Amino acid sequence: MLSEQLAQWISDFQVSHIAVNKLLQILKPHCQSLPHDVRTLLQTPRHTEVKVCGSGEYVHFGLEKGINHALLNNSIADGEEIYVQINVDGLPVFKSSNRQFWPILCLIKQPYLTDPFVVGLFSGTTKPPVGFLDDLVYELKMLMTNGMSVDMNHVSIKLHSFVCDAPARAFLKCIKLHSGYSSCEKCDQHGEWLGKVIFSCTEGSVRTDELFRNRTDDAHHLPLLESPLLALDMDMVTQFPLDPMHLLHLGVMRRLLLSWLRGPLTVRVASRVVSELSASLLTLSTHIPHDFCRRPRSLAEIDQWKATEFRLFLLYCGPVVLRTALKEQLYKHFLLLFVASTILSSKRLSHQFCQYAGDLLKSFVQGDAELYGKTELVYNMHGLLHLASDAARYGSLDNFSSYPFENKLKEVKRLVRKPHHALQQVARRLAEAQQCFSGHSQSAVQQTKFLHEHHVGPVPDGFEKAKQFSKLLVNGMQLSVGQRDSCVQLLDKSVVVVRNILQVDTTAVILCSKFETVRDYFVDPLPSSCINIFRVSQLDRSYQCAHVDEIAHKCVLLPDQCDFVVFPLLHT
Repeated sequence: MLSEQLAQWISDFQVSHIAVNKLLQILKPHCQSLPHDVRTLLQTPRHTEVKVCGSGEYVHFGLEKGINHALLNNSIADGEEIYVQINVDGLPVFKSSNRQFWPILCLIKQPYLTDPFVVGLFSGTTKPPVGFLDDLVYELKMLMTNGMSVDMNHVSIKLHSFVCDAPARAFLKCIKLHSGYSSCEKCDQHGEWLGKVIFSCTEGSVRTDELFRNRTDDAHHLPLLESPLLALDMDMVTQFPLDPMHLLHLGVMRRLLLSWLRGPLTVRVASRVVSELSASLLTLSTHIPHDFCRRPRSLAEIDQWKATEFRLFLLYCGPVVLRTALKEQLYKHFLLLFVASTILSSKRLSHQFCQYAGDLLKSFVQGDAELYGKTELVYNMHGLLHLASDAARYGSLDNFSSYPFENKLKEVKRLVRKPHHALQQVARRLAEAQQCFSGHSQSAVQQTKFLHEHHVGPVPDGFEKAKQFSKLLVNGMQLSVGQRDSCVQLLDKSVVVVRNILQVDTTAVILCSKFETVRDYFVDPLPSSCINIFRVSQLDRSYQCAHVDEIAHKCVLLPDQCDFVVFPLLHT
């Protein structure tokens, strides 16, 4: 119906109600079924149940209700186990006031990966009391005990993890902040004061749920405060993994870059080299696949870089642009972090070589103290010692990262259109969006889509009647004959560049050229071929055909002097 399509359009593009009412006045004479007011069209609730919480207000939307909507139109079997992941974080609403939101977000990890949804929302001019979690704890405890009904089937609800940044984790667990002497959440290592709290480059005794609940390390807990989460049947240590977005990308990688730009003279890079580094990053921007939402920027803008840009630098651009910019000792030290991060960011490699990655991170932390000084061993640097153990429990870093929640926080903030009654505005917009929700998940859909048909590409013998396309979408992966999205590695380990995409009946065949020379890009701390990273050259002028099922993974192809460097694409 037109009204449903119109409601979906309003929700998707956040069209103002004033504009929609004007549009309805125009459309009403031509379609009598349309309402006069946008609130009727969107089924905007007339009343929002808001309760006082500390010095602010709180709205609870409901965990069970959110799970039901998230799984709408998904096939859920009776007795299925649903694993949920929770995020809590603070969000400034306006630049000119202290008004802040504290959303409670949730996403379903298994059996389907869904987009995050809002469970509750606090609004106030200060941080909420920890008691604002009471509604979540009560509902989560009931669901974990009794389960719930989804589409007439009874399912069990399991808590996967709480994914938050360090201040939010300390707030939820009622423990000392990351600047405290006993702030490490994974071990009892006690810090020391050297102008700031710094830690040892080795691990202390491992904290356990039993030790946490018994408050064995009294210096780790806040006095006279107890977390409401203790009422849940959960592990207060292992089910709070360290968030790699804040710890690794915004933390350690950013700190390394700033050391090279503004740090001590022993590690600082000359201004001429910094300019060359920035020029190299800008050159690489035209080679970054469309899977990345941001391309490399100049180091002059590093204070404005986002977490995804630091991740892009760490996992792809850094090894190329730093090769000639850093001293050999500093570059080899960086490679320890790069290799460990690559292993832990890969679903396959993190399962096979997690312990090895942990050993590399320990070597990196020890080397950091030697090269950059003991004062660099801050909370985030020490946290690297525990990152591999979290990956051993939860899989690759993306499984316990804040990235999907950060994207949802931006959406929540955009729902505020005027300063008055900000909480009620967001509650109404979320209710409207829920009415238009179609119910989809991010689970991989086995589908192939051909785009941009053409007739000018090379066609091998026997394929003269096949249709030609310049772009292919297959199982969430985008391939094209352009520079950015054309490099893939086949199951036979060969690295090829896509020259044309052919449709044979309903199947996809890629016409590609193979790199004749494939060798290691580095050999220390391990041969780069072990993690599917190669230096390639001499692209064969002849073509070969490969079925789309023969593709092992998509690659990032970056120029390096006269050759190219191939990295497996770890993020889509």
